[in-house]
Amino acid sequence: MTHSAYMRSGDIARAGDGSWPISDEEGSGALETLERLCADRDVALPPGVVVDVGRIEGRGWAVVEANAAWAPGICGCDPGGVLQVIGRTTLSADRAATVESRWARTPSLSME
Repeated sequence: MTHSAYMRSGDIARAGDGSWPISDEEGSGALETLERLCADRDVALPPGVVVDVGRIEGRGWAVVEANAAWAPGICGCDPGGVLQVIGRTTLSADRAATVESRWARTPSLSME
């Protein structure tokens, strides 16, 4: 839905003017890595997830970690895309589509 560079060479990628610049090479490398991940039938990702990818020196692009959609900062991502992803994680179980229902959980606490 959206992407940005938030770390570069171990430092926060935010520029002095508050922007989060990302080169064409970084953007295309990250998106190609994510496309391969999503195309892999052995990988199951929930409908609302943040996947961090990065270029590892001497090895190339790799998945670094996956996080709950509401956990990370926006870090230059399109806020509308962020809200769409978070929205996919906040459906009630009875409104979830079949693909989403496998990730649904029932509340464990009673609100009585």
